[in-house]
Formats: sequence, C-alpha cells, structure tokens
Amino acid sequence: MKDDAIRARIQRALHQELSHLEPTAAQREKIYQNAVGGNTMKIRPRPSFGLILAIVLMLVAVTATAAVLLSAQQVVEETAVPMALENDTPVRRVESYTPEQVAALIRTANENGITLSETTGIIQALKKGEGYYEDEAIMEICREAFGGIFPEWTIEEQHWFMNVMMQVNGDDYSENDYCMPGPEDMTVEQARTYAAEQLKTLYSDAAEVENAAVYMRQESFVMNYGEDEEPAGPIWRFQFLARDLTHPEYTISFDREGKVLYSEEDPAFASHPFGAGDLVSKIHSVTRSRHHMQYDWDQNAWHLFREYLPQANQSPDWGWGREQQACMLTAYPLPDENDIPMEQAISKIKESADTENAYNVTAVLMEYEGRRFWKVVAYFQDEGRIVSRRTAEIDSRTGDILTAAEYSTATPVWANYVPQAAYEAVSDGMLREEDALKLAMDALREALGDDTVPFDDPACFRTDMSYLERRGLWRVQFRTKDLRYGNCAVEITEPDRQVTITALSQPTVDGDTVYTRYTQVYGGLMYASQDVLIQMADQLRDLNPTGWKGKLLQKTVYPPLSEAKIPLSDAIDIAAQVNGWPVTEELGSCLLGTEGNPVWKFMLDGEDVCWMYEVDAVTGEILDRTAFKPDNSDFDDPIQRITLRRDFMPAYVEEFGIERAAVIEVTKAFADMIQDEPMLPLLDTDGDDPPIVHYETIVDGRTVTFRADQPGCDSYRVEFSENWLPLQAEIIEP
Repeated sequence: MKDDAIRARIQRALHQELSHLEPTAAQREKIYQNAVGGNTMKIRPRPSFGLILAIVLMLVAVTATAAVLLSAQQVVEETAVPMALENDTPVRRVESYTPEQVAALIRTANENGITLSETTGIIQALKKGEGYYEDEAIMEICREAFGGIFPEWTIEEQHWFMNVMMQVNGDDYSENDYCMPGPEDMTVEQARTYAAEQLKTLYSDAAEVENAAVYMRQESFVMNYGEDEEPAGPIWRFQFLARDLTHPEYTISFDREGKVLYSEEDPAFASHPFGAGDLVSKIHSVTRSRHHMQYDWDQNAWHLFREYLPQANQSPDWGWGREQQACMLTAYPLPDENDIPMEQAISKIKESADTENAYNVTAVLMEYEGRRFWKVVAYFQDEGRIVSRRTAEIDSRTGDILTAAEYSTATPVWANYVPQAAYEAVSDGMLREEDALKLAMDALREALGDDTVPFDDPACFRTDMSYLERRGLWRVQFRTKDLRYGNCAVEITEPDRQVTITALSQPTVDGDTVYTRYTQVYGGLMYASQDVLIQMADQLRDLNPTGWKGKLLQKTVYPPLSEAKIPLSDAIDIAAQVNGWPVTEELGSCLLGTEGNPVWKFMLDGEDVCWMYEVDAVTGEILDRTAFKPDNSDFDDPIQRITLRRDFMPAYVEEFGIERAAVIEVTKAFADMIQDEPMLPLLDTDGDDPPIVHYETIVDGRTVTFRADQPGCDSYRVEFSENWLPLQAEIIEP
C-alpha cells in the first residue's frame, strides 16, 4: 500500500489486536512493521446525547431472528461498508459512523446472530449516544464472529478483512499486503506442515508445535518489501505460542520457495526468574487477553496464575503487595461436575440486584478457608465511566448467596478476584474508602472556609479515588460538574493519615476564572455546544476580567448556529479540498461573530499535522489556516480554538511578549515533538539534561531572530504583521 494515510488507518484497526503481544525480534521484522504501526492520535467523536433514547429503543426493537441469517462477512459487506462509504463526501473521507449508524449496525449484527460484547467500544458508543470509528467497528464485528484476535484468524479471513479496510478507504485491492496463496505457492496446509517440520529440525524441543492443546498457532502470508520499499514478494510467517508456561515458543518465516528467512526459539517462561507483574503479563499473553485486564481471564488463566505465583520473586523493596498476599490465600480450582455452571452463578446476582444496566458481569471460581464459591462481579457506569461494582459470592455446590457487597471506584480492582474475607484480612488497619473520602472532604471544606460545598453530591462533583499501594497513598479528586464549584484534590498517606491538598479551586467565579470553570465542567470548549459558549459569553458580560484570557473572551461573540448560511460540513469540505488530503476528522468547532459575516472555526486532523481553520460562514472564503504538530498543541493555548486568531495573537503577544510568540511559530514549523530542538532551549524547559544548543534572541521591530551558538545548528527568523499575525518562520544561515 503506497498511501501512507490508508496504511495508518489500517494500522489503527489492527493496533488493539496486536499491541498485547510480547515484543520479540521476529515481531520487529520488516514484514510485521508493514502491518503494525504505532498509536494514532484519536479524538472521540462528538456525542449526540439527544439521540440516545431513540437509539436504545431502536436496538431493543429487535423482535426475531431473521429467517435467513447473514454471515459476518455479509453483514460487513452489505451494511457496514455501504454505511461507511455513504458518509464520505466528494473531497474527503469521514472516518466515523454517526450515532444512528452505530445503532443500525448493532441491530443488523444482532439480527444475524452476532452478539457484541458489552466491553466492546461500539456498544459503549451506543450507550453514550456517540459515533464510532468505522474501521474499529468492523474489526469488533469480525472479532466476535471469527473468534480470537486478528493474528489468530485464518489467512483467508485476514485477506478478506484487509480488502474491506481498503474498500472503506477507497484503495486498490491489488495493494493488499495480506496475500492469498496463488497456484504457484504452497497451500495453507502445506505451509503449516512445512513450518512445523522446519522448527522440529532446527530446535530439539519443538516436537509438540502441532499439538493444538499445547500451542496456539498464528499465521500470515504477508507481502515483504525490499530496501527500496518495492514489493519483494509475499512470505509465510508462523508463530507457535504456548498455552502454558513450561513450553518454549517459536517463530519462523520463509519465502514462497521455502527458504527460511528467520527463526527463533523463545525459552519457556518458567525457566527464567520472574516477578508477579511478569507473571500477570505472561498470563495476558497466554490467554490472548485483549483488554490487558485480569477480569478478562477465564478460569484456566486464574488456575495457571495461582499455580506459578508462589515461584514469583518478591520485590526487594516492599515484598509482596496486598494483592499478592490475598491471591496467595486463595485457590482458583478448575470447575468439576459438582459445581454449578458459571452462567447459573451470574444469574444469581442478576436475581438479587438490578443489573440491567451493568457494563460487564464476570465470575471466578475460588476456594478459601474450606469454602468453594463463584465470586460474581457486575460493573456499573454513569456517563461512560465506571461508578461502582457489585459482588456476590455464590456457593458453587448449592447456589446459595454467601456474601454480597458493593465496591466504590476507590476499592482496588484486585478485590474483584479474591474472596471478600481475604481482601478484608490483608487490608486490615487501612483506611476504608468512606473514611478517606470524609478526610478529604473535611480538609477541603476547612481550606475553603465553607462547610456546605457538596463534594458528596454526584450532581455537583465526580469523585475519583485510588490507592497507590507502593507509595502508601490515597489520591482523592473531586471534578466539578457544576459551574458554581471548581476542581479540588487531596493526597492521604498511610499509615499516618496525613492529608495534603494538591488542588483547590474557590467556589466563586469572576471574570478571570469563568473560562477555567467552563473548561472544568465541559472539558475542551471546542467540543462544547454553541449554546454553552453563548452562556459563557453572557456570564462574562457582567463581569470585569483583568487577565488576558478574560478580556479576550469578553470581546468574542458567539452567535446562534442559525446565522451560518454554510453548514459546517461544507466548510470542512472547502478546507479539505484546499489541503488536498482525502481523510480527515473534525476535532472540534464553534461559530464566531464578527462585524461582517459569522466565521466557522474548526480543527482538522491531517496526515502529519493538525490544522486550524477560519472559514466565512456565508461566502465560504478561507480567512485563516494554521498548522501545528499534534505533539505541540500544548504550546498553542487552547483558548485560540474558540476565538478569532486576529484577536488572539495581539492578546497573546501583550501577555507573553513577542519572543514567546516567535518560539511558538518556530515550534509549529520545525519541531516534531515537544522535546525536540529548537523549542526546548528557547523555552528554558526543565529537563534532566541541559540543552545542547543555546540561542541568542534578537528582536528588531516585528522580526525575531534566534541565532544558535553551535556551528552547524539551525538558526531561525520569524516575522509578524502589524496585528501580530505571523508572516513567515524560516531557517536562516548560521
């Protein structure tokens, strides 16, 4: 695939599938790098909460299974792909399904016997009334239907999936790196046999690689690229991953003629010293856990974990943590014919508590102090975040409920998979969540001089609590959901229970705190509705700001969306056509008022940079466009995303000076990341090492020059217009 943008999108679809695999030398081969990439900057699609009721009703309206079920491939080809193509415009590709499309796609999958897990991103998007990335939605449907993660699919399924991704992206099928064997190639079965035979010849311990009870096989037939980046023909690649910790693991790749290009034996995990964390990571790999979470483990994984935990090395600094202590007190047996099925245990908690809105329900079989029981855990969410966990311990022989409890978000996650009694035993003497919460609220109310601040009211604050075991530290954060109050946070140490306030916002709003308060409540204001911005402007009108942000916002007008004659989607099309790239996502927008026509202001996610646009909302004229690397966005104050640039720049220069404004422009133009030259020494950013290069700053009117003191290092010049808009940033001769 020659189109880097297409490749990046396909890599993103595979990233979650492949990121959990242990990195080996084989995985760093060129052929694998062609399919697996790094993280892509992702911005959540804007929610449409007004649609959520209709969407849920649409999903619930499924009444009967279709008479003729479609396969997963047909659902994707006949529903998912047409929906994705329908979203695209003549000049750009839109990457996300709308909330309505998400609901329709899930409904179609359900009607055809494809039940998506509650933990999938697309189901969570449905519950929140949001759109969802097209490629990831298709990946999740295929994963549920095919079973396992992408590398475990058949070569035919991999090839088909990549064709679908390329169709969604408008690329040529002939560029698919995941190939199908031709008449001149080995068949898949022949290649599997050949791989096993070669490994048995090369490695004496590889006798059982073909035993499916011992090894999970992953396979691919992938295009290889030469040093000139030209296709050099497909090659076979096989991995044999042990299902236990006592067998070595193997990787082998060979070309279509059978020449072995690479082979590796990775010694058995248990043959090397390991810690408890290493063991957990290995169990994730053995069980192919997608979520890197222990709640994703099956009973075999828990049994295997407990079998090897006693062999794990303890930390020389702090020995066993409470989690390991509790697990050592617990046995995780394999079910026998006398145990009630896990599904029956889960049904018990559903009978005893309202679990209709549960995010996920899991169960683990345990033995503790002579009792054998299923521990069932149900997660509950509010506004897309987990707010509580309900648990019940169900006698595995009789089905009786032995204990029931509810955990707050502050309770360590490991309380889910140890008996309640074991958790209480190893945490004896610790602060309980409710006590830590009270200490935090009392300290903050005293510091604020107001004992009525409703930290415990979920309508006013979102409470985040965690216990950092290695540091012996509680961290309690109150994030405001009400414009009357600000964010506050404390840390509480164990065992002395000393409280330290780490964040304190006064429960008052003035002209200089309105922006911060709105940001705290609504998040990035470029994602807030136009009505919220109008409300903020109305509130500022009666205040008297003294700081530059308050003054800048006070002179900014936010008209109703009805004043725009050109829809936002058309304005984005205009911008995309000018930029000349086919794939883009809107990263937030607002409508700004001027003495003339209103102006659309929005950000677009490009291939390598983000773009900020101002487009006349009546004529479609592009009034301003500026680019910056995503990593450098922190150096462009977010307030400019909801203000006109011609107003922002003079205010910024007045507050920080022309030199700082010039540094920002140099960074935008020439730095790839926030640690790169030239920005680091110019900003005197604190770091572990002093800057290698120092710059002399020369200001001449509206021109700023940065001259490097090292031979061969770039120097820079930035010129500004009369209203401080940058005219150019350039590299100059030393």
